[in-house]
Amino acid sequence: MKPIIKIILAATGLFFSAHALSLDKGQPLPLFALKDLHSGKLTHSSDFHGKVVYIDFWATWCSPCLKGLPKLETLQNSFSKDKFEVIAINVNDDVDTVETYLEQIGLDLLVLSDPMNLVLESFKLKGIPTGYLIDQQGQIVLVHTGYGADFIKHLEKAVRQQINKS
Repeated sequence: MKPIIKIILAATGLFFSAHALSLDKGQPLPLFALKDLHSGKLTHSSDFHGKVVYIDFWATWCSPCLKGLPKLETLQNSFSKDKFEVIAINVNDDVDTVETYLEQIGLDLLVLSDPMNLVLESFKLKGIPTGYLIDQQGQIVLVHTGYGADFIKHLEKAVRQQINKS
Protein backbone atom coordinates (compact mmCIF):
# COMPACT_ATOMS: atom_id res chain seq x y z
CA MET A 1 0.00 0.00 0.00
CA LYS A 2 1.28 3.47 -0.86
CA PRO A 3 2.46 5.60 2.10
CA ILE A 4 -0.04 8.40 1.37
CA ILE A 5 -2.96 5.94 1.50
CA LYS A 6 -1.68 4.60 4.84
CA ILE A 7 -1.54 8.15 6.21
CA ILE A 8 -5.07 8.94 5.01
CA LEU A 9 -6.45 5.72 6.49
CA ALA A 10 -4.67 6.33 9.80
CA ALA A 11 -5.92 9.93 9.99
CA THR A 12 -9.47 8.85 9.17
CA GLY A 13 -9.33 6.21 11.88
CA LEU A 14 -8.09 8.74 14.44
CA PHE A 15 -10.87 11.19 13.51
CA PHE A 16 -13.62 8.61 13.89
CA SER A 17 -12.10 7.21 17.10
CA ALA A 18 -11.97 10.66 18.70
CA HIS A 19 -15.50 11.46 17.56
CA ALA A 20 -16.85 8.19 18.95
CA LEU A 21 -15.36 8.98 22.35
CA SER A 22 -16.94 12.41 22.79
CA LEU A 23 -20.38 12.73 24.37
CA ASP A 24 -23.12 13.56 21.91
CA LYS A 25 -26.86 13.97 21.54
CA GLY A 26 -28.91 11.06 22.82
CA GLN A 27 -26.40 9.98 25.45
CA PRO A 28 -27.16 10.17 29.17
CA LEU A 29 -25.77 12.86 31.43
CA PRO A 30 -22.69 11.40 33.18
CA LEU A 31 -23.04 11.01 36.94
CA PHE A 32 -21.07 13.50 39.01
CA ALA A 33 -20.98 15.30 42.35
CA LEU A 34 -19.29 18.69 42.71
CA LYS A 35 -19.11 21.45 45.30
CA ASP A 36 -21.56 24.34 44.90
CA LEU A 37 -19.41 27.46 45.36
CA HIS A 38 -22.31 29.50 46.78
CA SER A 39 -23.55 27.04 49.43
CA GLY A 40 -20.51 24.81 49.85
CA LYS A 41 -22.73 21.72 49.54
CA LEU A 42 -22.25 18.83 47.15
CA THR A 43 -24.48 18.95 44.10
CA HIS A 44 -25.21 15.71 42.25
CA SER A 45 -26.09 15.43 38.58
CA SER A 46 -29.17 13.43 39.64
CA ASP A 47 -30.48 16.56 41.42
CA PHE A 48 -31.51 17.97 38.03
CA HIS A 49 -33.71 15.09 36.90
CA GLY A 50 -37.12 16.43 35.87
CA LYS A 51 -35.95 19.82 34.61
CA VAL A 52 -34.13 21.09 31.55
CA VAL A 53 -30.55 22.13 32.34
CA TYR A 54 -27.72 23.69 30.40
CA ILE A 55 -24.30 22.67 31.72
CA ASP A 56 -21.62 25.18 30.75
CA PHE A 57 -17.93 24.38 31.23
CA TRP A 58 -15.83 27.52 31.74
CA ALA A 59 -12.66 28.95 33.31
CA THR A 60 -11.63 32.41 34.52
CA TRP A 61 -8.83 32.59 31.92
CA CYS A 62 -11.23 31.92 29.01
CA SER A 63 -12.49 35.27 27.69
CA PRO A 64 -15.30 33.78 25.53
CA CYS A 65 -16.46 31.90 28.64
CA LEU A 66 -16.56 35.10 30.69
CA LYS A 67 -18.52 36.94 27.99
CA GLY A 68 -21.03 34.10 27.78
CA LEU A 69 -21.82 33.69 31.49
CA PRO A 70 -23.91 36.90 31.85
CA LYS A 71 -25.86 35.95 28.71
CA LEU A 72 -26.57 32.52 30.17
CA GLU A 73 -27.71 34.18 33.41
CA THR A 74 -30.13 36.38 31.43
CA LEU A 75 -31.42 33.31 29.60
CA GLN A 76 -31.94 31.44 32.86
CA ASN A 77 -33.86 34.39 34.31
CA SER A 78 -36.30 34.31 31.39
CA PHE A 79 -37.59 30.90 32.55
CA SER A 80 -38.97 29.52 35.79
CA LYS A 81 -36.11 27.97 37.79
CA ASP A 82 -38.14 24.80 38.38
CA LYS A 83 -38.29 24.32 34.57
CA PHE A 84 -34.79 25.41 33.47
CA GLU A 85 -31.46 26.03 35.13
CA VAL A 86 -27.94 26.85 33.98
CA ILE A 87 -25.15 25.04 35.76
CA ALA A 88 -21.74 26.67 35.29
CA ILE A 89 -18.96 24.16 35.96
CA ASN A 90 -15.62 25.85 36.49
CA VAL A 91 -12.55 23.90 35.41
CA ASN A 92 -8.80 24.42 35.74
CA ASP A 93 -9.12 27.13 38.42
CA ASP A 94 -8.51 26.93 42.14
CA VAL A 95 -11.55 27.64 44.31
CA ASP A 96 -10.19 30.96 45.68
CA THR A 97 -9.72 32.37 42.17
CA VAL A 98 -13.27 31.42 41.19
CA GLU A 99 -14.82 32.76 44.39
CA THR A 100 -12.99 36.10 43.95
CA TYR A 101 -14.21 36.34 40.36
CA LEU A 102 -17.80 35.50 41.33
CA GLU A 103 -17.76 38.17 44.07
CA GLN A 104 -16.62 40.76 41.52
CA ILE A 105 -19.34 40.06 38.97
CA GLY A 106 -22.21 38.91 41.22
CA LEU A 107 -23.24 36.03 38.98
CA ASP A 108 -26.58 34.44 39.94
CA LEU A 109 -26.02 30.96 38.52
CA LEU A 110 -25.36 27.63 40.16
CA VAL A 111 -21.56 27.46 39.98
CA LEU A 112 -19.85 24.15 40.62
CA SER A 113 -16.11 23.65 40.98
CA ASP A 114 -14.16 20.94 39.15
CA PRO A 115 -10.57 21.96 39.99
CA MET A 116 -9.13 18.51 39.22
CA ASN A 117 -11.05 18.29 35.89
CA LEU A 118 -12.61 14.93 36.75
CA VAL A 119 -16.05 15.88 35.44
CA LEU A 120 -14.48 17.65 32.47
CA GLU A 121 -12.77 14.36 31.60
CA SER A 122 -15.98 12.34 32.03
CA PHE A 123 -17.63 14.62 29.44
CA LYS A 124 -14.59 14.07 27.16
CA LEU A 125 -14.33 17.74 26.28
CA LYS A 126 -11.87 18.96 23.70
CA GLY A 127 -12.11 22.63 24.71
CA ILE A 128 -14.10 25.34 26.45
CA PRO A 129 -16.53 26.97 26.46
CA THR A 130 -18.61 23.87 25.80
CA GLY A 131 -22.17 23.36 26.93
CA TYR A 132 -24.69 20.55 27.04
CA LEU A 133 -28.46 20.95 27.03
CA ILE A 134 -29.98 18.12 29.05
CA ASP A 135 -33.66 17.16 28.89
CA GLN A 136 -35.94 16.25 31.81
CA GLN A 137 -34.97 12.58 31.51
CA GLY A 138 -31.24 13.29 31.74
CA GLN A 139 -30.42 12.86 28.05
CA ILE A 140 -28.11 15.17 26.10
CA VAL A 141 -30.14 16.98 23.44
CA LEU A 142 -27.65 19.64 22.32
CA VAL A 143 -23.86 20.03 22.44
CA HIS A 144 -22.36 23.42 21.70
CA THR A 145 -18.78 24.72 21.70
CA GLY A 146 -18.03 28.45 21.68
CA TYR A 147 -20.36 31.45 21.68
CA GLY A 148 -21.46 32.66 18.26
CA ALA A 149 -23.65 35.69 17.62
CA ASP A 150 -26.89 33.68 17.49
CA PHE A 151 -25.99 31.12 20.12
CA ILE A 152 -28.31 32.40 22.88
CA LYS A 153 -31.26 32.64 20.45
CA HIS A 154 -30.58 29.09 19.28
CA LEU A 155 -30.25 27.84 22.88
CA GLU A 156 -33.42 29.64 23.99
CA LYS A 157 -35.38 27.99 21.18
CA ALA A 158 -34.00 24.56 22.13
CA VAL A 159 -34.84 25.14 25.82
CA ARG A 160 -38.43 26.14 24.95
CA GLN A 161 -38.82 23.02 22.79
CA GLN A 162 -37.67 20.81 25.65
CA ILE A 163 -39.88 22.52 28.24
CA ASN A 164 -42.90 22.24 25.93
CA LYS A 165 -42.34 18.48 25.55
CA SER A 166 -43.28 17.90 29.18
